[in-house]
Amino acid sequence: MKDVAARERTSDKSPPLKFMMKSAPGKFCRSLHPMRMWAYYALICCLTVGAYSNSLNGEFIFDDTNAVVDNGTIRDLWNLPLVLSAPPRGGSTTDARPLVNLSLAVNFAMGGLRPWGYHLFNLLVHLVNAGLILLLLQRLFAAKSAPDYLRRQANFFAFACAITWALHPVQTSAVSYISQRAESMACLFYLSVLLMDLAIRPTSKWRILACVPLLFGGFCKEIIVTAPVVSWVLQRWYFRQSLLESWITGKRELGFKFLALVPVVVLAVIHGGRSGTAANSDDLAVTATEYLIAQGYLIPRYVLSILNPNWVCTDYGPYPPSSLSVSCFGLFFIMALLIWSMISAMSGRALGVPILCAAIFLAPSSSAIPITTQIGGEHRIYLPSLAFFVLVCVGISRFLGSNGRLAWGFPVTAGLTSVAILLSTGLAAFTFVTNRSFASQATFWQRIVLQEPSNLRAKQYFVMQGLGRGETDDAFRWLEDLMSDPRQGIAARLEAAELAEQVNQTARAREYLQPIFSERPGYTRASIIEARLLILEDKPLQAVQLCESVLQQTPREATAWHALGLALRLLAKSTMGSVDSAEVAILDQRREEALLHSLHIVPWWGYSRFMLASLYLDQGRDREAERELQQCVLYDPMRAEAWYWLAVLHSQSGYKSLARSEVAMSLSLQHTADAEALSRILGQ
Repeated sequence: MKDVAARERTSDKSPPLKFMMKSAPGKFCRSLHPMRMWAYYALICCLTVGAYSNSLNGEFIFDDTNAVVDNGTIRDLWNLPLVLSAPPRGGSTTDARPLVNLSLAVNFAMGGLRPWGYHLFNLLVHLVNAGLILLLLQRLFAAKSAPDYLRRQANFFAFACAITWALHPVQTSAVSYISQRAESMACLFYLSVLLMDLAIRPTSKWRILACVPLLFGGFCKEIIVTAPVVSWVLQRWYFRQSLLESWITGKRELGFKFLALVPVVVLAVIHGGRSGTAANSDDLAVTATEYLIAQGYLIPRYVLSILNPNWVCTDYGPYPPSSLSVSCFGLFFIMALLIWSMISAMSGRALGVPILCAAIFLAPSSSAIPITTQIGGEHRIYLPSLAFFVLVCVGISRFLGSNGRLAWGFPVTAGLTSVAILLSTGLAAFTFVTNRSFASQATFWQRIVLQEPSNLRAKQYFVMQGLGRGETDDAFRWLEDLMSDPRQGIAARLEAAELAEQVNQTARAREYLQPIFSERPGYTRASIIEARLLILEDKPLQAVQLCESVLQQTPREATAWHALGLALRLLAKSTMGSVDSAEVAILDQRREEALLHSLHIVPWWGYSRFMLASLYLDQGRDREAERELQQCVLYDPMRAEAWYWLAVLHSQSGYKSLARSEVAMSLSLQHTADAEALSRILGQ
C-alpha cells in the first residue's frame, strides 16, 4: 500500500508546462474506459427516453404557433435560400437563427404539422447533449489538474452529473417545448466547442476546427458568443496555465473564434436583435435597470427550481417582481458569488470554475438588455444548471474522499451507482409528470396560472382557452382578479377588453375600458380598441376620426394604421352608391396609404398584407395583389382566403399546376364553395 501511495504522489506532480504543451491531453488524463462509458450512456438514453416519452404527442403551444404553424418559410425544404434567409417576423424564435429554421423545415418536410416529429427531434438533440456532457466531464474530472478524490472515480461522477442533468424536470422547457430547440441546438454546438478545445493540445493547428461548431451554434442562438470565454477558462484550468501563458498560447485562437462570430452578430443586427421593452403598454415597460434587478430574483429562483422539482414553472411573464428589496439583495449576492468565483478560478482552484462558467453562459439572457415579453424562463439554464450538479458531485466526492470511504473497490462503485440510478429514476418520474403541462395550450397555461396567480400573460392566454370552450364568464373572471392591482390593473383591463372584442361583446369591452378613459383620457391602446369596437358597430366615420386623433399623437403605432385601414374600407362600402366614384377613389387611396404605413412598421403582419391585396384585387391591380398575397402566405400560411386568391390569379395566368396546389392548400384549411368550384375547374 505504501508503494501504491508513493506512486500516486509521484504521478500527481505537475509536469512542466513545456512537456504539457507538447503532449496530448491523454498523456496526463486517466483512461476513458470506452466500454464503461458506453454502458453509462446507454443507461442515460434509456431513462431519458422513458422520462420524455409522453411529450411526443404534445401539441404546438405558445411560440410554436409562430415558429411552426404560422411560419411560411419552412413549407418548402428545397427552397434553401428562403429557409436560411427567412425575413424577420417580430422577435420570432427563428429570427436570425437559420439552422433552427432549417431543422423545422426538415420536420415539416417529413411530417407536416404533426407535432410528434418535432418533439422527437428535440429529444434526440437532448440525448446527444447528454453524451457530450458525459465525455466533457469525464475528461475534466480525470485531468491531472482535478483533485485526487475526484480523479479516482472520474467515470462515475461524470455519469452521475450527466444523468441527473438529462433527467431533471427543469430541462422540460428546453426539450418538450418545440420552439425552444434553439436553446438545446445552441448548447450542442457549445459543448462541441468546449470538448474540441480540451481534446486537442493547445499548440495544434487543428484547434481552428472549433470555429466551425462555434459558427453553427451562433446560427441557432446568440448565447454562443460566450463560448470562447468559457473555453478559455476551462483550458487554463485543464492545462494548468498561468494567465500570461494562456494569453500567449491562446490569443490567436481567441481572435479566430471571435472572427467566426462576426456573421452571427451581423445577422442578429439585421434582424433587429431581441432587445426592447418587456411589457405590453407604455406604463408597464421594463427598463434595462428593472430587467437587470429582476435577475436578482429570477436567478435564485432557477436554483430553487432545481432543488424543488415540483416548483418548475415554464413561464415567468413580462413583469419584474414586486419586492425590490428581495431582488436587490439577490443581485448583490449573485455579484459577490461571481467575484469570488472569478478569483477562485484565476487562482487555479477548481470550485469556482463551474460557477464562473455558468455565470458567463447565462450572461447574454440575464444582462441589462431586456428581452421582449419575457424576463425569465427555465430554458435559459438548460446548460448553466450543469454547474449545480457538478458542485454537488464534487462535494460528495470530497466528503467521501476525506473520510477514507472512496476507494477503487467494486462494492463502493456499485453502491454509488445504485444510489445514482435510484435518484435518476425519481427525477425521471418528476419529468414525466411535468411533461403533462406541454400536452396542450390549456394544460400549459393552467399550470402557470396556478403557480403564478399574478402572471398577466398567463391569465390572458388561459382566458382565451376558456373563451374557446364557451366559458365566457368564468374566463373573464380570471382577468378581473388582477384589475385592482396597482401595477397590472390597466394592462389586465386592456387584455380583457381585447378578448371581449374578439367574441363581439362590445358592451363588456367598454365596461373594461371606461375606468381607463376616466383616469387617462386618450390612452393610445384603449383608443385603438375603442376604434375597433366602433367598426364592429358599423360606425366607420367615428372610427376614422378616432384613429386619426391617435395617429397625431403616436404616428408609429402600427395597430392604429391597421384600424384606420379597416375603418376606411367599411366607410367606402357604406358610401358606395351615395357618392361619386372620385370620393370612393380618395377613400381607397387613403386606405392604401394606411395599410402601407402599417406594413412599414410591422412588415410581418399577414392580415394587413391580405387587406392590401384585397384592395389591389378590387382595383384590378393583379400583379401588386399577387405580390402581397405571396408575402401574406409567407407570414400567415394558415389564411385560406390568401391561398384561394393566389390560385385564382395563377389559374388566370395559365399556371394550372401551381394553382391546383394552392387551391388544395386553401381547401385543407377551410372548405368554401368558391374554392371547391375552382378545384373542379382546375381538375378538368
